[in-house]
Amino acid sequence: MDQQTRTAGTYVVAILLFMIAFIFFCFGIGLLFAFPDLLGLLGVVVLGLSGVFIYSGVRNLNDAKLMDRDATLQIRKATAVLEVSANEGKNLANPNQSPSDITVMAYWQYSNEEWTRFMKWERSRRKTSSTVEAVLIIIFGSLVLRNLRDASWTEAIAISGAFAVIYWTGKYYISMNSIGKRKSNEVILTSRSVIINGKVNSFSDGLYWLNKVELIEEKDISVLQFEYGWNTRKGPSSEEIRVPVPNNKIDEARELIRQY
Repeated sequence: MDQQTRTAGTYVVAILLFMIAFIFFCFGIGLLFAFPDLLGLLGVVVLGLSGVFIYSGVRNLNDAKLMDRDATLQIRKATAVLEVSANEGKNLANPNQSPSDITVMAYWQYSNEEWTRFMKWERSRRKTSSTVEAVLIIIFGSLVLRNLRDASWTEAIAISGAFAVIYWTGKYYISMNSIGKRKSNEVILTSRSVIINGKVNSFSDGLYWLNKVELIEEKDISVLQFEYGWNTRKGPSSEEIRVPVPNNKIDEARELIRQY
């Protein structure tokens, strides 16, 4: 997931938290009029919960601003490094070329044919992954609704199917959006992120960490895959971002894996 999508999602969560806080605040104020009865004390508790939601919303707003600022900063610094490299002929992998903490590892450009081939390959891979997960949602969702809610098989499959379609659509388009619309068919690989056509996909920023980098070599295409992870309430989760390797950059890709 690219930084722009993460930022937008964080803003949405912040707005929802503020809406919940407003509801709790109004409810708590109403209960306070019953003070000193028990309902009045409950109003104090509800107002306290409203404060918690406001605090969480403010934190999400700050996180969104930081992510947006970081994405802009990464693009600026990466662009500056590339300009220095082009003008002075410096090695991109040389960390001394920039006073920042972002090292540009590689800069790849592609022909329209190479990029079109990669997009076709990536769409197929993303669709397959999303479809498998959607089918599992239908199967397990139907079983849960059938056994715990006494729903008929038709109702259970229909409800689970609706959720599966929403999940499939959301995941597929969000993941494909991370690649960005084709502008100049370019990829910048840095020590902290993969920048694809101007879309920053961070894999190391305090919240995310890089698990591994591997080279996928198939008959008609070679792809560099970055797997990164993050913590959730249910434990660590992971995602992949992939970029095509130009035909003349296979050796460079193998060297990059060692450097990461």
